[in-house]
Formats: sequence, C-alpha cells, structure tokens
Amino acid sequence: MSVRGNEPKGHGRQLLLKDFKSSARLSQKKGVISMEEVKTKEERYNEARIMHKSLDEKLQMLQEKPHLTEDEELEMKLLKKKKLYFKDIMERIKGES
Repeated sequence: MSVRGNEPKGHGRQLLLKDFKSSARLSQKKGVISMEEVKTKEERYNEARIMHKSLDEKLQMLQEKPHLTEDEELEMKLLKKKKLYFKDIMERIKGES
C-alpha cells in the first residue's frame, strides 16, 4: 500500500484490483507458450509454494493489526484470493501424472 498523501481515497484499491485482474487475464491466454510451460513440475510447484508462503506472511502481518483501513481490508481479501490461486496450482501440479 502506498502512503502518499496526495492520492485520492481508494486509489490503492484500484491499483490492487487492476494488478489482480491483469494477472488473471494473463493466466487465461490460450495458444501462447509461456515460461511456465517450459519449467518442470517441480519448479512450477516450488514457485507456487514460495508465492503462497509470501502471501501468507503478508496476510499474517495484516491480521496482527488491531484496526484495518478500507484499503487494508481490500488488500487482505485480494491476498486471500491470490493465496488460494497458488494453493490450487500446487494441488493441480500434485494431481498431474
């Protein structure tokens, strides 16, 4: 979250939503060979695990705060969604034969 005083209220929220939506859009593209497709299952799993852990740590920091701003509450929701996304990736990789 940015702490600049000259940003309009909710500006950080818009940036978080934009970031999440664009990363989701990129993951939905078809017919393009991405670096993920070249990586081994173990590499993809480890990257997802590291991202999941990083997001979990950020969530824990926010949860320790006694009071959250609106932007922090939104950030917490987005972090949970991203964390679930990477957990799903790890489960999908485990299930691959």
